[in-house]
Amino acid sequence: MSCLLDELDDSVHISYGQFMLHGVRRLHSVEPADVIVEMEDQVYVWLSDGRCRIEAWDEEPPAPDGSWEAMATARCVADTGVVGLSSLMSGGSGRSMLIGPPFFEYGLRILAGDQGLLLRFWPIKDVFDPARHARPAGLAPTLIPADVVEARSRFGDWPSSRPLPAPPAPSTLQGRPAMGRELSNLIWPGRLPADQGGDSPEAEGVGWEADMSPEWRENQRKAEEDQRKIDELLGDLRWKVLTSAPSDLAERPKESRDRYLNELRSGLRIAKRLNPNGMRTFRLGAEDIQLSTGHSAGLTRRAWCWGVEDRPWDDTLLASREVLARDVLGRRQLITGIVTILRSESGVVEVRDATGPEIERVVAAERTWAKTRD
Repeated sequence: MSCLLDELDDSVHISYGQFMLHGVRRLHSVEPADVIVEMEDQVYVWLSDGRCRIEAWDEEPPAPDGSWEAMATARCVADTGVVGLSSLMSGGSGRSMLIGPPFFEYGLRILAGDQGLLLRFWPIKDVFDPARHARPAGLAPTLIPADVVEARSRFGDWPSSRPLPAPPAPSTLQGRPAMGRELSNLIWPGRLPADQGGDSPEAEGVGWEADMSPEWRENQRKAEEDQRKIDELLGDLRWKVLTSAPSDLAERPKESRDRYLNELRSGLRIAKRLNPNGMRTFRLGAEDIQLSTGHSAGLTRRAWCWGVEDRPWDDTLLASREVLARDVLGRRQLITGIVTILRSESGVVEVRDATGPEIERVVAAERTWAKTRD
């Protein structure tokens, strides 16, 4: 019996009777051909209702009730498994959702009703092709591998094939949650919490700030006020950003602020869908993962990182792990492992160790392209 995995309600501005559907391409078996079309790797939906619900199912869903009218059906391939909507004239709301693993073929059914449009996706088959989907950066487009190594999987093999688990009971703890091994797990001088930063200002007198110029104190006051506004805008997202919110967030137009917050919320939900078993996550710099296709959530690639020799990345970076080099004087090891990107932000990516079918795809791609030279 089919199961609804996730859903997203969104609205999009209609321009020239159409809107854009991102994250899928290679349309085929389209019926009728004038409702959903693909031009230059971009998919357009020619319907004039901007109220949309997107649903992800684990197999072909049952027919909806009679209040819905079928508008179009198609098959498509997901680039990363993440889809979203936008207008021809704007960037959209910033909301997106995960329909399943990347490089699967999906069925798509579009329906219309009093509540707007309903877009339903369900998986059909794994169509991953290392020659097409994992091409090394910098190779001439005319080069093709001598032998393509296949890696086929079932939809149920992937973490994203399961619904999100029920949320845990509310915690009575207050404040920022404990952080694991990640880039943000650093304590900078002057940024310790009040109960860890030494004597209180009252114990120290007026403090060193009294020696600073009036201009410096005014700039400091403004910076603190700007940060307070940003913290108010972020709300419960304050401790969930990977780096820090843009310094001009509070000054942006409301549409831009809302889009940023929607992107954060969608990114967090997608990250949970990609990690339903709660595997330990960690953060890397974008330069540690070389991707010609960007750092989109859902992609799996090999990472390279330096780690302290006696405890190199502890219990993370374990999938297909290898020690490539040792820095004897620095007491470091250069380690490689295969990771899956959960979300990315401003040059920082949150990842987890890859699972079986994810590892198989990367290994197949490496073997496919190992002997190819530009």
